Amino acid sequence: MWLIALILSPFIIWGDIKLFKYYFTCIFSDKDDFDESIKYSFTSDWYSLFKGEYRKDYAATSKLSMFCGLCIGTVILEIFILNAIFF
Repeated sequence: MWLIALILSPFIIWGDIKLFKYYFTCIFSDKDDFDESIKYSFTSDWYSLFKGEYRKDYAATSKLSMFCGLCIGTVILEIFILNAIFF
């Protein structure tokens, strides 16, 4: 069973990378939008509130959280499926 899982792992990783790129293009408009989301995730909410950018901060942080959640959720789902099939 380990041999089959070892043979399939490069294809699963390749599929994950393609799926993560799809998630990225669906959530973010371009790389600058992603960079802005990272910037706002490290910026304090109070600071954004006083600058008048709280809504942009909230939206950008939500986008980044959704992207990370989808990627982590995909990997966890694959682990459950592979454990059910092979073990």
